[in-house]
Amino acid sequence: FQAEDGIRDSVASRGLGDVYKRQICDENVGGDCSTSTSVRRSSLLTGAYIGAVGLALLVAPAATFSILFNAADITSAWIRVFGVLCVTFGAYYVGTPLYELRGFGAESFYRSTVLGRAFVFASLCVLAAFERRARVGLIALGVINALSASVMHRALERGRDRE
Repeated sequence: FQAEDGIRDSVASRGLGDVYKRQICDENVGGDCSTSTSVRRSSLLTGAYIGAVGLALLVAPAATFSILFNAADITSAWIRVFGVLCVTFGAYYVGTPLYELRGFGAESFYRSTVLGRAFVFASLCVLAAFERRARVGLIALGVINALSASVMHRALERGRDRE
């Protein structure tokens, strides 16, 4: 719409950037930041499924892996690493809605990753105790995950201290 003085009035963009911006809420101005029950339920179901696959890969790596792939193509140690990652991803999907229900809002996913990466550290250290050939790599991956979990945890706590 053209104004009398020749200056156009601004028209709100309908681009993807605006769609994304509208999805961001501000709890301080009364925005509804809660996730729907169906989304939380879907996340819990997805997490349970991925976690169950991960546990099966940890407990029976060759039998589980061979359902879809040739287990002879990879060592059981690396199948178990894949199992650890599946359990961790499952924990993210389960932890996020549970943390959200406890009032953590947008921080829910980040808090889930702290617990997930602590689990990765512990699991890889246990695997390293049994897998001599992959010991150094497993411990290195575990330590990296422990350090990143610690950094995220400290960042989350500093953020809460500022509120």
